[in-house]
Amino acid sequence: MTDRSVVETEFYCSEDEDAKTPTARSGVLPDGERRRQLVRQGIDSDILAILDHKFLDGHNRCTILNSTGPDFCNPRTGQPAFVVITALQDALDRHFLNLDKKRTLFEILGWKFECLACHEIKAPADYQGTSYIFWGPEVPGSCYLRSGPCVACQEKARKSKHPQAGIVPYKVAYPE
Repeated sequence: MTDRSVVETEFYCSEDEDAKTPTARSGVLPDGERRRQLVRQGIDSDILAILDHKFLDGHNRCTILNSTGPDFCNPRTGQPAFVVITALQDALDRHFLNLDKKRTLFEILGWKFECLACHEIKAPADYQGTSYIFWGPEVPGSCYLRSGPCVACQEKARKSKHPQAGIVPYKVAYPE
């Protein structure tokens, strides 16, 4: 039986110069280049620590940063994989991020959240001063990115004659 917590590191060298640089055709930066670009842009050290957080996906060692592609999404729902969400929660428990830093983190990851009020899928920039929820309401807990109300719904609530209009109740079922 194989111990999944043990990871052996392997390094491969390539003589192919094209393999060492990003390809213009794909438009996607390799993981190392993407990280270097974020560092050059002056990314916050707490956000970088979370993006560098390592976790195991089967026998593969991954980081939060390199787990943003289609291999780490549920093709049916478009939600991040369970292993990615649990790894992210573990990283967030270790590094405190305020809401602005979380919004930046989710923008880097390319995640979108469903507004609890209008049920539209929106980018993190469309939410101000709200928490981000990773789990759906049904038991057992499954990945379901939600937040809100979004800025537009908050504005509608402010203009409403009902003072409680901006409060949206929600349920969360955490995985066991």
